Amino acid sequence: MKKFLSFTLILFLTAGTFISCKKKKDPGVPPVLPPVETMLIDFGDFILATGSTANSFDNKGTDDSNWQTAAETVSDWRTLSAELPVATYKSIAGQKANHVSGAKWEWSQSSNQLTGETAGSQVKWEMTVSGNKRLDGTSNATGTEGKWTLYEGQTPLLQTDYTNSGGKITYTYLKDGQSKGAYIEFGSASGNYNFYYKVRYYNTTLGKFSEADIEWNNTSKAGRIRSADYLDGTWKCWNAQKINELCD
Repeated sequence: MKKFLSFTLILFLTAGTFISCKKKKDPGVPPVLPPVETMLIDFGDFILATGSTANSFDNKGTDDSNWQTAAETVSDWRTLSAELPVATYKSIAGQKANHVSGAKWEWSQSSNQLTGETAGSQVKWEMTVSGNKRLDGTSNATGTEGKWTLYEGQTPLLQTDYTNSGGKITYTYLKDGQSKGAYIEFGSASGNYNFYYKVRYYNTTLGKFSEADIEWNNTSKAGRIRSADYLDGTWKCWNAQKINELCD
């Protein structure tokens, strides 16, 4: 009996050694976070002065009316972009990622969390602020292409599609109402005008959707606008001082 007990004890201790030496599986590395710039359209060259009045699409207005009309066309989008939780995202993304399970990782700061989970060739993202979903989306593995959806409460408000390889960002308005489906596309181009907007918005004056093309040079600040609902539908230009001029 004594020998049996000793043999049993040896087996138990040996098994315990095997269990304790088992290594924890390496979770790998967290997915690549899309840069905060994937959320942002640059509106810096079209900021209206305080107290500026809108120029309608069927009136020439003042001598800077071409630039004014372009600025007014994108002003609502500039206001809407301020709803994007850019600072919060940037702050959370600066934290250390913690492995949750499987291919899922989490970045957190205070009551705000960002999760990223790899699924095939895509990464699924979700950001909550104080327990409420504020943002979700998907990206490719390198974070250079994808989309974000901004929420207003439980309601999808704005979708942002981006591609760093082509330098293009598009906002699409998702909320039910007369402006649902409106969008603005921002990107870079070659030639004298190196940036552009393509805009589709609900024109309250005409009671329908209007479309506009806006192109400008971000160094000289000269640019042009064209819309079927602005003057005669041909390009209308402005110079470096934002004053109307004839197009070449």
